[in-house]
Amino acid sequence: MHFEQIIGAKRMSFSDVAAKLKKSGALEKEKATLEQKPLDLEELYTLRARMMGVLIRDARLAMGYTIEEIANHLNLPDETILAWEFGQAVPSLPQLELVAFLLQVPVSHFWGSDTFMQQYGSRQIDSHEYSILRDRMIGALIRAGRQAKNISTADLATKLGINAEFLEAYEYGTLPVPMTLLVSIASALEVNVNYFLESSSRVGEFLEIREALKTIEEMPEDIRAFLSSHTNQPYIRLAMIFAKLPADSLRALAESMLDITL
Repeated sequence: MHFEQIIGAKRMSFSDVAAKLKKSGALEKEKATLEQKPLDLEELYTLRARMMGVLIRDARLAMGYTIEEIANHLNLPDETILAWEFGQAVPSLPQLELVAFLLQVPVSHFWGSDTFMQQYGSRQIDSHEYSILRDRMIGALIRAGRQAKNISTADLATKLGINAEFLEAYEYGTLPVPMTLLVSIASALEVNVNYFLESSSRVGEFLEIREALKTIEEMPEDIRAFLSSHTNQPYIRLAMIFAKLPADSLRALAESMLDITL
C-alpha cells in the first residue's frame, strides 16, 4: 500500500490543511498566541509542525519526488518523511537543510506560508495569446535593429542565408523565429540575444529574476554574501547612485573626499 494512503479516509488532504491554515491566518494566530499569558505551547508547536509539513510536501511534489525517494536521499525511513509531512514529527535544522538542498529551495521557505501550488496558480497565463504577442514584439525589435543599422531586408536575409519573405514574416510577427536563427540575427545586428527577452510581463519578470540569480551565483563568495545581507542594502543603493553619476561628478566627489582626509 502506498504511504499516502495509510493515513486513512478520515484525515484531511494536504490541500485542505494548507487552505485551512492559510484561511485561519497561521502566522497571525501564532503571533497572537505569543502575546497570550500563559502560552499554549502545545498548540503553538502543533501549528508550526503542520504548516512546515504542508510546505515540505508542497516542495516535494513541485520537484516531482516521491516520499520513498526523499527518504532514500536522506537515509531515513519512509515513515519519518510521511510523519514530517503530516506534522506528526518535525525535522531538525540539519535535516531541513538537506531537504532544502535536495528540493532546490531556500531553507527559509519552510518557515514561510506560501506554497508553490499557490505561486503556480498566480503565474498561469494564456500561452497562445502570449506567444502571438511576443512574436510580434520580437519582430518589431528585429525590424528596429535592422533599420538602426541601415541594413535592407534583402541584405540581412542574404547574410542569414534565408529567403527575404521569411525575414519579412518574422519582422511582422506572422511567423515565430527559431531560436537558433534568432541568435544569428542578434549577431548580425550586433546586439546581445538578451535584447529580445521579455521583461514587462509576469513571465518576463520571472525570467529576469532567474537571470539575475544566475549572475549572482557566478560572483565570488564574498560579494554574494555582501549582496544577500539586508543590512548592506544602503551601501548597494549608494553604489547604484554612484553608477548613474557622470565621470566628472565622480571625479569631483573623489577629490572632495581626498581633501577631507588630508
